[in-house]
Amino acid sequence: MRALLMLFLGLSLSGCDPNKPTVANRPSSDATVSVAGSMRATLFDGKLDGMIDLDTVERAGLYGLGPAEYLRGEVLVLDGVGY
Repeated sequence: MRALLMLFLGLSLSGCDPNKPTVANRPSSDATVSVAGSMRATLFDGKLDGMIDLDTVERAGLYGLGPAEYLRGEVLVLDGVGY
């Protein structure tokens, strides 16, 4: 059992990459985060109507996730394309 534990520990440590970028040396990003509506308003205030039309979000680099109108599903926006 001890040998198996040592083997597992050795294999898991061998997968560590010492050259992996850390938070301190990652390239900076000029991305901004903005909120349109909120889950709090949906859950506690009962606001179930749509906040944004999907045909207005066609911008490259835009990502988002949230509930669909009247909680009929989820809305996913990947690189400006709504699903």
